[in-house]
Amino acid sequence: RLPMLVLDVKGNYYLKVREFCEKYHRLNDLIVIELDGAFRYNPLHKPHLKASVLANRLKDILLLLSPNNSESYWIDKAETALTEAIKLCRLYNNGYVTFEEIHKIITQELYYKEKFSILREYFINGFFSHSDTYDLLSALNFFEKEFFALDSRTFSILKSEITRITSCFISDYSIFRTFCPKPQELNFPGFEDALASGKIVVLNLNIAEYKNLSRIIAAYLKLDFQTEVMCRLANNTNLQFKPAVFISDEYSEYCTVSDSQFFSQSR
Repeated sequence: RLPMLVLDVKGNYYLKVREFCEKYHRLNDLIVIELDGAFRYNPLHKPHLKASVLANRLKDILLLLSPNNSESYWIDKAETALTEAIKLCRLYNNGYVTFEEIHKIITQELYYKEKFSILREYFINGFFSHSDTYDLLSALNFFEKEFFALDSRTFSILKSEITRITSCFISDYSIFRTFCPKPQELNFPGFEDALASGKIVVLNLNIAEYKNLSRIIAAYLKLDFQTEVMCRLANNTNLQFKPAVFISDEYSEYCTVSDSQFFSQSR
């Protein structure tokens, strides 16, 4: 029962995968990531990863959406803003981060201030560990002294960079429900369990209909898969485990800069 990730941004190959699964009695292992499907996937819910690692993934996706972008300053600042927003969200939202929350923190100063008040009460009442307190101060320093202190033009440019990713997750209810689920609705947490239990994960999002969303989710599933594969390599000194399979269609649509390192090591 080989675990697999099958990326199909044209939205037709998943039917063939389902046919194979039925033929070889693996339908119970099939996980189809699609709008209004049976599975809910939150790309940002990775509590074992640092906020900076998640933000770096999003930076890779921003670069994917802007392959000719020579203004690295904006991409780097967007990565910093995303790092601090993820830290903040984890502190007030019991460790759970969604694209909706990131979007609200970045675009609505009033929403940020509401959460700031909540965090202030948590801090006063001693709810935070030393690590939490450090993350809180880091995030507050950034938002109070840098982000919301920017001039209107710079602020608008930086906000537009970040919302190119976040806005597509909140503009449509089906997308929001599938990729920004409530914690109790989340039933595909990622590849840690999928690799161990031999799941076949297939993306079914037609790039012709959902251009940016399809590329973002394909890239994120790929990066999520790569991270877990590399963790298995790092944590298994004797390398005694079954291989995993990556099947890719239209790879150029979601190729990111970190892929070369992954392929050179994972083989």
